[in-house]
Amino acid sequence: MRRLETEQGMALVVTLGLLFLITLLGLSAFRWSMDEIGIAANQKASVQAQYLAEAGTAMVLQWFQEPETFPDIGVFPLGEPTGGRGSFLARRRTDSRGAASFFDNEGQSQFLGTADQPDYWYQPGPDQPGFLGEAFGGLGVLTSLKIFAPTSVGGLCTVEATGATGSGISRTVSVEIIPSPVPPTTAPLQIGPGFSGPVPVLVHWGEVRVMGNADFGSSLATVPKKNSTAVVSGQPYTASGRQDPWIDFYVGSAIINPVPACRDCTEPFLPDGYGNLHQFQATNRPGFGLDNWDYQSLKTFAKTWGVYFGTDREGFLYLDGILDPSQRQTPSQALAYQPVGNDRGLVFIDTVDQKPPDGTNLATLDFPVDYMEGLFSIQAHLTLRESGSGRSILVQAPPLEGTKTASRETVVLPSVQLKGVLSMAGQLVVEGHPKVFGALIAQQGITGSGQPEVWYDAGLRTGYYPGLPTVTLLKGSWYGR
Repeated sequence: MRRLETEQGMALVVTLGLLFLITLLGLSAFRWSMDEIGIAANQKASVQAQYLAEAGTAMVLQWFQEPETFPDIGVFPLGEPTGGRGSFLARRRTDSRGAASFFDNEGQSQFLGTADQPDYWYQPGPDQPGFLGEAFGGLGVLTSLKIFAPTSVGGLCTVEATGATGSGISRTVSVEIIPSPVPPTTAPLQIGPGFSGPVPVLVHWGEVRVMGNADFGSSLATVPKKNSTAVVSGQPYTASGRQDPWIDFYVGSAIINPVPACRDCTEPFLPDGYGNLHQFQATNRPGFGLDNWDYQSLKTFAKTWGVYFGTDREGFLYLDGILDPSQRQTPSQALAYQPVGNDRGLVFIDTVDQKPPDGTNLATLDFPVDYMEGLFSIQAHLTLRESGSGRSILVQAPPLEGTKTASRETVVLPSVQLKGVLSMAGQLVVEGHPKVFGALIAQQGITGSGQPEVWYDAGLRTGYYPGLPTVTLLKGSWYGR
């Protein structure tokens, strides 16, 4: 009997021990589960905070695209911009050509602050609950947003954003921003050095820029005069009485035809009423030159934000530069205007060897055009043929010089073939009478049996182009903590 009681006591002790171990294991598992839940919650909060910070940098990119939307909160430790808050992210400098720029003539950015004393600093106060709170459903807010000077060569600014969740987890993201490489377009007709043919004179609303000598023919009768009171109608010039409020002709070297009576005068035809004909501008006008459509930076940019084509000696185009004969297209096929889904951004057409233009690697493209839109950087010679009636478009003329307001008259331009910018590394051959709203830039001049007529889009001077970002993130500059 005693032996049985002893065995029962031992069984009870073993059972209690097992229950204790099971309980201990259960408690440990519960604790481990709670720790895992906590870790997962912290990781989730950390990701949320990082998303908030990244959303802050994305918000700054959008402000650059639309400077007028810059918010009425935050402070400027270095002083508010002269033009007010709405001008903070606009181009506040002027380059050597007189165009709006983010940089001065020495290449220094308009943003000069530091991380400790930035150009702009937002921190939420008692009456400012924080950016992005509503957008993220109350899960967190942007607790700090700074904009200050860049640290990289060519950089525009640094953006540092800190996001925080309701649980107190915060993350900071820092990126550098660079400007788009597409420059402001400062003149409706620009002709490179070495050009020796007749200067196309049918230009409205801006200036003609010729790098070398200029031939205006045997008579100035066809050259438009500048008259601030001329009627702005949007109609093409007639055979006589050509006048325009904005037209100027700037010649880098000399006007060789007609031969001026005063060959050394800067405005040699001023006595004849043509004070808008200027010569020797390469030495007398600071920054005189063509707008710089840089080959490599535009090529790289187009592969991300636009459309890139390779070419061959026969003048065919190949999407993405893949020279597959089965995929080749004529320029008309590749660049045909599509009313829906036609927002290409920048169209870049490369040389035949996909290396920088050197005079021997330029294809010759034949392009009959009825109507097309866009920014075209063409590393080739191009024959532009008027084909079809084009289309009538509603546009705005530039603001009148000397006026205190920036109001612009709205007019209808009839039968337009090109709306945008056509920049060529080669020569432009014109057949017919194509009409352009925007600009033509021909590095090797303009020739052919026809003559273009160009109206300047004054909005191109600002450097804001539909379909293209004004600024982008500098690759490799992202830093998070």
